[in-house]
Amino acid sequence: MLYLFTVMEAVIIVIMFLIMFRTRFKGLKAVLSLILGTAAASAITILVINLPLHIKTTLTVAAYTIACLCVFDIKWQNSLMISLLGCYELIACDIISANLIAAAASTPMMSVVTPDSMIYLVLGIISKLFAMAVVICSAFFLRKLDFNVPLKYSIILNIILLLLSFANLFFGQITSSVITALDHLQVVVMCSSYMIVMILVLVLFFNLCKYFSTEAELNYSNLKNDFLEQQLEQQKSAEKSIRTIKHDMLNHLSALDYLNKSGETERFDSYMKTLISRTSVPFRNNITGIQMLDAILSLKYQVAKDNDASIKVNSTGVKHYPDVSEYCLSSIFANLLDNAIEGAGSADENDREITVDITENAGCLNVRITNHYNENAQNDIIAAGKGHIHKGLGISIAKNAAEENNGMFEYTAENGIFTAMVVLPVSKKTIG
Repeated sequence: MLYLFTVMEAVIIVIMFLIMFRTRFKGLKAVLSLILGTAAASAITILVINLPLHIKTTLTVAAYTIACLCVFDIKWQNSLMISLLGCYELIACDIISANLIAAAASTPMMSVVTPDSMIYLVLGIISKLFAMAVVICSAFFLRKLDFNVPLKYSIILNIILLLLSFANLFFGQITSSVITALDHLQVVVMCSSYMIVMILVLVLFFNLCKYFSTEAELNYSNLKNDFLEQQLEQQKSAEKSIRTIKHDMLNHLSALDYLNKSGETERFDSYMKTLISRTSVPFRNNITGIQMLDAILSLKYQVAKDNDASIKVNSTGVKHYPDVSEYCLSSIFANLLDNAIEGAGSADENDREITVDITENAGCLNVRITNHYNENAQNDIIAAGKGHIHKGLGISIAKNAAEENNGMFEYTAENGIFTAMVVLPVSKKTIG
């Protein structure tokens, strides 16, 4: 009977191998691989029946962990959790099967096949199929919760499962010594009761997983809410500053417009010098040759310096002015440089240089702005998804301004490097 049982499991293993390597569906491969692992582990348990149980347990845990890591591509702690759960159920079912088989025959090798022994054999196979179903369901359940179960909670669950596995081993030692003294009904009742206990353990385990996952999501939501409140306060402060600047700017523009229309050029020049002196920004007109762009770069040099960053400009072959109004030119590059300065300010100290490459090619002005940013910065919490980063209104303004002037705008964000690319048509007006 023992040989018959082993041959049946060997046939299952061969069939699972053939189906798994011929199928193209990853989900089916995952199911079949776990069935294969369960069948192989139980077959090994029978074939190496003389090995100590703790060695069998170690081999089973290792096999399940490797299978889950390879097939499901999930975190190691959850792979270990699946393997320990599978080991727990497998040990329990093997204990039931071994006890049933031992009760079904009068000889150690079980050479006598009787109706009673066949009944016990069927019950043993059912218990092993139950273990397979448990492992498969557990794997898919934990795959769904893989991102949400924190490491510390996974370790707690692993310890619980490990203790339960040892409890199973202890139970096996006790039942193996009393199984032969029980009648058929008592054996069936004992095994059925133990399977009910196994189901209750699974229910408890899944509820713990759900609880830990919910707590992790709650912590994430609290962190997100705290960040949004902080962003709201910053937004209110920024809006207040903008209203103040707008109010002052309108007053200054009204005064300048009055002086200009009244012909008071001296007072107009004096007023302008006073405004320029308050900015304390040295103007450089030899960066690109495009006055408005040079003015923006001069201003952003100082802003970058205040944020512990720097700007490096590489301008080659620029011979014509862009065919864009100065207002749009300012909107595009002021916003892009502000965005780059903000990103560079969050990067490591050695990666805070912003590179601006400006070239003219095929009747177009090509500008590339590159900066590093901190991928783990707190403002990435509310990102739209993997591969996206949270950017402000400046990107949208620059994109719209470029496209409205028959230009192009693109950006990429990969491996902590943000690159904005702008292509604008050039006019016939030459520089210089």
